[in-house]
Amino acid sequence: MATETNNFLLMRSLRSGDIEVAQSSFGPVGLGQWVRAVYSIYLAKGWQLGNWQLASGLLVALQQTTSQIVVATWLETVEEYGIGATPEEAIADLISSLGEYKESLGKRREQLGPSALRDLVCLQKLIERR
Repeated sequence: MATETNNFLLMRSLRSGDIEVAQSSFGPVGLGQWVRAVYSIYLAKGWQLGNWQLASGLLVALQQTTSQIVVATWLETVEEYGIGATPEEAIADLISSLGEYKESLGKRREQLGPSALRDLVCLQKLIERR
């Protein structure tokens, strides 16, 4: 825990358009991959990508490994991720995945169990089709 606290104390914050970035370095992770950097990225309400728009802000964690970029989010009940060769591609994959998941759940609303219904409610507050 102390190591995590120290890493976050060493973060540097940047602001670029609607994306705020805080950087921290972490050590090795599974399968011999090395995490070069971990970023916390805030995507502001109204952020648009393709057919999707955020109805509320979204905090994501971006991990840059030696082989790819992974962006993940942990919402109230939804855990989702996107991957790509660049941060932009990984964020686009994540946003698209969240929107497609929302639409998939919406089409099957009557058959959903409690957990999936919570996911749908959370996603309805987060993302909308433009």
